[in-house]
Amino acid sequence: PFDQVGQEISLLYNVCATAQTHASLLALNRAIAPPLNQQVEIGRALLVFTETVREHLYRICIDWPELFNIPQDHKALPSITQILPAMSNGLFDPAGAFHTHSKLVINHSALQMLFDDIETLIEQQVCGGPLQQWLSMKDVDEVAAWAAKRQTLAACAIDRVIQQAWSGYGQSPVTALPAMQAEELIRQLVNDNANDFIQFPVWLGEPRETSSFTRQHFHHLIQSLMAEFGNGLLSRMMARLVELVLLPSRMEALAARFDADERQRPQADGGLAQVEAARGRLVHFTRVENNRVTDYRILAPTEWNFHPQGVMARSLQQLMQEAENHQQLERLSKCLINAIDPCVGYQLDIN
Repeated sequence: PFDQVGQEISLLYNVCATAQTHASLLALNRAIAPPLNQQVEIGRALLVFTETVREHLYRICIDWPELFNIPQDHKALPSITQILPAMSNGLFDPAGAFHTHSKLVINHSALQMLFDDIETLIEQQVCGGPLQQWLSMKDVDEVAAWAAKRQTLAACAIDRVIQQAWSGYGQSPVTALPAMQAEELIRQLVNDNANDFIQFPVWLGEPRETSSFTRQHFHHLIQSLMAEFGNGLLSRMMARLVELVLLPSRMEALAARFDADERQRPQADGGLAQVEAARGRLVHFTRVENNRVTDYRILAPTEWNFHPQGVMARSLQQLMQEAENHQQLERLSKCLINAIDPCVGYQLDIN
């Protein structure tokens, strides 16, 4: 039944579960074409942003110390863990955000306090100072000067990359996944080759990448780093940090739209939803007949990034030519996998 599927999706996925559930409900709602509640959709989008903040901070606090051999500091983890439930409590009634009759009960003061807390967490774990000051960095020299102070876990990791001359390692010719028109995407998801497309997706004949790097590669600092190091390790790690530092202002701008009198967004053709999750673009498509789901397709970021000729494969191929020895190859491979798609489980075998 239609009203059970969203709940099932939330139980099936542990990685980016909020984004998965949001995409599921959006696709289901569009399949039956009711009027969208714009304010509820804004609230759910805020939860997806919050999940992205949490996932990026987790990777910095949990993964980066191990990858770059720097001291761990888990004091911030309880605060990081609480931001998503706190955001939900500040926006929705106790029944929660992801059911067919979700209701907003916005606590504006609690919401502002949470935005402030998130900004403080990012300052402490990434910037070592005000967000806007950090975002004013223009080139690798300024990045290196910030990292050399080693005031945060993120700075320590970036300093290690720069000092070990790993900045340009693992470059790839694979390009960013562009905007996908709904009509063409639906056609790919329902034709006779749909299963092949979902398992090994290509767009306009090419494998593509979808990640925090592809979302931020037009930022002035990332452009400056790419001019020197291409889409190698430093550019990718810094793109995730740029995205993280930009998120508080994006969240506040989105929250400001709660009081706006906006028109309903245009409906996609069929039950299609595209949601930017922490690790890339997530696609859900469904068909509903007589209040029952008759077809359901999910295209996750992993299928793009781990395509056999995709960004991960091409980057690791390049790394095999650059690494000086087996030990360095293994270490850099783990760093690169984390930089491209940090949430997916994997087994690394080097022959």
